[in-house]
Amino acid sequence: MLRETPRGRGFFAGGATALIVGGLMHIVAHLQPPRPGSEAAHDAMVAFSVTALGLTWNVSDAFEVSSRSFAALSILVGVIDLYVLRALRPLGTALVGLALVNAVGAGALAAIAGSRSVAPPL
Repeated sequence: MLRETPRGRGFFAGGATALIVGGLMHIVAHLQPPRPGSEAAHDAMVAFSVTALGLTWNVSDAFEVSSRSFAALSILVGVIDLYVLRALRPLGTALVGLALVNAVGAGALAAIAGSRSVAPPL
């Protein structure tokens, strides 16, 4: 039977904080100017457009939306984890279950990003 320990609570809180900080860093990176020499790649992404279900979008827009969505999701999950950590103080097994769900989700995001050779938003 798994049980809660003070060290486990601290580790869980640290992971939640890391999710929030990682998401914020990811969003701040989008506010930076483009890297020199990346104009050709950006222009090619803007030039390639797709029409699906009556919507037309380009690859650059799809990249921006998915990247910012992953960052926002990371922040949201970190905030929810901190709230649950406070709300479920006596329920150690619930925190273990939530930690496992978070670990699986983080692993999935890392696997998706790794399959595309990009850094995950974690």
